Amino acid sequence: MNANQIDVKKVKMNGNRLDASYWYDQKEINVKGKEPFHDDLRKAMNALKPYFVEICEQSEAKDIDWNNLDGTKTSEACIKFGVSGIAISGSGSTESVVISGFKLLKTNKTLFFTTPRVIISEENDDRYERYEDLKQLLQVICFEAEDYIINHKYSEFKQPELPFKDDDDDPYSENE
Repeated sequence: MNANQIDVKKVKMNGNRLDASYWYDQKEINVKGKEPFHDDLRKAMNALKPYFVEICEQSEAKDIDWNNLDGTKTSEACIKFGVSGIAISGSGSTESVVISGFKLLKTNKTLFFTTPRVIISEENDDRYERYEDLKQLLQVICFEAEDYIINHKYSEFKQPELPFKDDDDDPYSENE
């Protein structure tokens, strides 16, 4: 999916690092990020949770409020789920996505799974019902991935401050 400068094919959150594959200048490039990604990317990936739950036909899908995806009802329905990556393939009428994620089980174990391939093209009659909204979210993720790769938009790490006594109270000071 085209961002501004690159054609993003895969985005994976690996801990707080980003792994991505994209096409640039007719070459496929794979990136394993070393810097923590920005929170905007995490928010965009989290916005995919309701779609992930619905596409995978999880029982929690019935509790998603599609008119208020930021509401408590949807948040509670998706609380046990996480989205870790996307893979975009095809073009034109065959453009599709596979979403990777997980569910936290009652046994405190994690079940990893992916959606089936979901058609997101307007040109295809077999497309996903909510393809327009899903495609917009995927576009945001692609822009955020591009910002990470090209513009170095990383997490804003704040160095914690350590409390030091004033220099006047330094017992090792040579000003005595």
